[in-house]
Amino acid sequence: MRLDPASATIVAGTSPTRAPWLEVMPEPVRTSAPEPASSQPPTLDLHVPEPPRRTPASARAQWLSDAPAQYPWSQGELASPAVRQEFWRLVQAAASYSPKVRQAEAEHQASLLDLRSVKGQRWPQVTVGAGSGGYALGGGKYEDEYAQKPSLEAQIVTPVYDFGRLKNTIASYRHLADASEFAYNAQLQAVASEVSATAIDLIKTRMLVEISTQYVDRLQSLVDMLQQIVQVDVGRGSELTQAKARFLQAQANRDAIVARVLELELQLRRQVGDVAPPDIATENWEMGAIDAASLMSALASHPTVLQAQAEVASAQSQADAIRSSSLPSLNWVVSKTTQKDALGQSQPWETRLSLDWSAFRGGAARAQRQAALARAESGRQRAEQQRLDLEFQVRNAIHNAKVFSDRADAYRDLIDENDRVRRAFFQQWYHLGRRTLLDVLSAESDYYTAQINEVGSRMDGYRANFDAYAYAGMLAQWLQNGN
Repeated sequence: MRLDPASATIVAGTSPTRAPWLEVMPEPVRTSAPEPASSQPPTLDLHVPEPPRRTPASARAQWLSDAPAQYPWSQGELASPAVRQEFWRLVQAAASYSPKVRQAEAEHQASLLDLRSVKGQRWPQVTVGAGSGGYALGGGKYEDEYAQKPSLEAQIVTPVYDFGRLKNTIASYRHLADASEFAYNAQLQAVASEVSATAIDLIKTRMLVEISTQYVDRLQSLVDMLQQIVQVDVGRGSELTQAKARFLQAQANRDAIVARVLELELQLRRQVGDVAPPDIATENWEMGAIDAASLMSALASHPTVLQAQAEVASAQSQADAIRSSSLPSLNWVVSKTTQKDALGQSQPWETRLSLDWSAFRGGAARAQRQAALARAESGRQRAEQQRLDLEFQVRNAIHNAKVFSDRADAYRDLIDENDRVRRAFFQQWYHLGRRTLLDVLSAESDYYTAQINEVGSRMDGYRANFDAYAYAGMLAQWLQNGN
């Protein structure tokens, strides 16, 4: 914007950082012939009105024409395939990068190896040992010279019947392996939820930066306009001070939001590594109703619920195994030793049945079994509480999605009203002097605040939809397949 003293004419350039969806305020009646239409906004050459209270016309046009962005939110399904694919790309990167996921995978592998170890007890157990020759103590000596020679021993023990002890132990470890697998799946869902939430916050904050930058640019144009006015009318210096104060405050707010963008980018990098952040156009976002019934029915197969149920089954099988261990067990034993008898003859292979029974252990077996049953009951209640918590979280997320969507629609209506108010205030201040600059600045601040709240509420509604799928344990599946 420049002032030409010779012709008392102000020539205004186009406003910076104009977005394609910005509406342009109709300009006042021109004193010169209109310029030919073009793809670029025309350069204004307007005559300055005579009353000293009026601002330069070109600055007024720049102030009113630089309207902030109004994002074209669309209605339809929850999110377009492009949005889901972008988020699924981040989730895949996080799954391969997250140490928590790798830890859960290692624990699952360990539980499978524990199960294999227990299953090995069903096979014959071969034990090989060696012993040195015996020596007499206290001045005596062995009558059997062969007892003083080293010997090798081998023993094969095969379980025949143990009242289900080994079977129940294997079942207990199998349920623990299933629980570790469900824990791994739950960790994947948690990572998907964390990454999606960070990405949505990053996209939202970038939108807020864009809106805040446009707000700062409008205030900058107002400050420039008032600086020219003060050069002619020194008495309006207080208005320039007010505009500068509001401009500096807007700059500080924008810088805080920019810092938040950098923080979220670092947080996303911590979650996914060196992967490009999401680049999703605003018009690709769609907001639609969620099938609450399908999410409620999916809670029964949520990984955390299945994990708790598997742990309950493991504790129950462990209780059965402890009960069986207090009963007799029958084993088939085959043994051989290289030690010779007193006649120098080798010992033959020996086979026999062995019956072992811990008849009395001071009530330890009974206490262990009761403890296992108590842990099973505790896990059962924990699984039920987990299901109730997830049901509440899913319902709350669905409710929040509806509330945020309605609130965003209300803010969109408020934006339209505030836009009319701020334009009317500016015209009254410009033409009639019936409004103060503080009224104009307050109306512009209300307009900016409504836009910030509209974008925040809309994106919070999208995040609530993602949370609903995450609490139902279907977020990763939905991002990958759309159902």
